[in-house]
Amino acid sequence: MGVISVALLAGIILIAVPMVFGNHRHPQYQEAEVKQNLHAIQLAIERYAVDSGGNYPLWISGGSHAPGSLGGPDAMYTADVLIRESYMPSYPANPFARTGQARNETRRAVCEMQELLNDPLRPVEAGDMPAPAYRFGKDYELMGNVLADPRFAEVIVGTDSDGNPVRKRTGSDVIYRCWDIEALDKPQYWLQGQFMYKSFGPLIAIGDAGAEPDFGKLHADMYMLAGYGSVRTKGQDVLGPEQQLRPESGAQSQLSLLNYTGLSIPGFSGRQASPFSFGSTDAEQPLVSFGNPNGIADGVIMVLTAGQQQSMAMQEREADLLAVPDGDVREEGMEAQGYN
Repeated sequence: MGVISVALLAGIILIAVPMVFGNHRHPQYQEAEVKQNLHAIQLAIERYAVDSGGNYPLWISGGSHAPGSLGGPDAMYTADVLIRESYMPSYPANPFARTGQARNETRRAVCEMQELLNDPLRPVEAGDMPAPAYRFGKDYELMGNVLADPRFAEVIVGTDSDGNPVRKRTGSDVIYRCWDIEALDKPQYWLQGQFMYKSFGPLIAIGDAGAEPDFGKLHADMYMLAGYGSVRTKGQDVLGPEQQLRPESGAQSQLSLLNYTGLSIPGFSGRQASPFSFGSTDAEQPLVSFGNPNGIADGVIMVLTAGQQQSMAMQEREADLLAVPDGDVREEGMEAQGYN
């Protein structure tokens, strides 16, 4: 009986140990960590705003400083302000790329997606000149911003000795397919644990209002920050087609920027993936709302805004899981990066 009892106890321990120490690998725990990390990013954003007279960052990339190289960082690019000014020199680790059975798959998918999109904020071969920041870190293990913002593809970072503005690229115009995830055929491993950020605020209109705005004059007094969950989580619906509210032609007053918060996507007549909606048709004083649902879930599990948290109540987890058996959740090549 003693031998049997010892054997039985050993069997129980073998079963219990993975249950106890393996819980951190479950997507539910990884999503909880994503939410904690999102609060850490928000804290850095708010600290920057306090030191900047209420101005929030126009754009952020996520990731971290690129390691030094013989040629130094590419002078054509600049890092985001949180990295550059040490509010967040390194963004939080992506739980899905750090732990769990799919961590290697997640990193591989992120690497392939960056190469597919020719993202300049990606690790480079030895001897090549890197951008000053890597969107997802040098090992693809950090949280990165996946919502493109072409408004700030190029920004002014100072002036030269003659007083002329010095412009640098940001990499913020690289379009990752991070919206309407529910409509895609394949799970987006690369998207797990990432975040999205977009700023919004008034713009001083110079000249005819129909001209292309100078986004360098944007005063960002609000933002939306959101985190993505597991490939099995449908999540919230927060991104939709950009609403077309335009100021009167020739207006010279301070205008809220009512357009250009979405993305121009081939095959779509209007801009897509805008996180803002408007409850008023008055172009001079619109009622701006956070979230722009279009009926298709985006995989977002938490939304944070300036002075407000909109973490919408999730329905029962079973209803939020994609109806795919564990063994069938895989990404086949880069077909997942589609616009269908």
